[in-house]
Amino acid sequence: MNINPGELNKKIKIILFEESDDDFGEKKEVTIREPRAKVNRIKVTEVMKSDREMELTRCRFLVRYTPVAITNKMFVVYQGIYYQIEYTNNYNDSNEYIEIMAKAGT
Repeated sequence: MNINPGELNKKIKIILFEESDDDFGEKKEVTIREPRAKVNRIKVTEVMKSDREMELTRCRFLVRYTPVAITNKMFVVYQGIYYQIEYTNNYNDSNEYIEIMAKAGT
């Protein structure tokens, strides 16, 4: 499948939370990359054991390839929402794009 680079038109940030060196032990946000991405939202409704429905938002972000590893310990920030990265994939094993699957709310 060919990707039109013009579809990478959304600004995102890929971040990591690291322990700070201060006495408070707070985590600080470190920006890893600020790429342009193609974004596809996927809504999932799950029924919990207590018969309550819970709606989750998952997103697929497609960004240009980078040799810098993107891991599931990182987050994607898009439109002020933090998405926990679930997994990444070297799209079509081509070293051109990375597909990032992430979920909101964690």
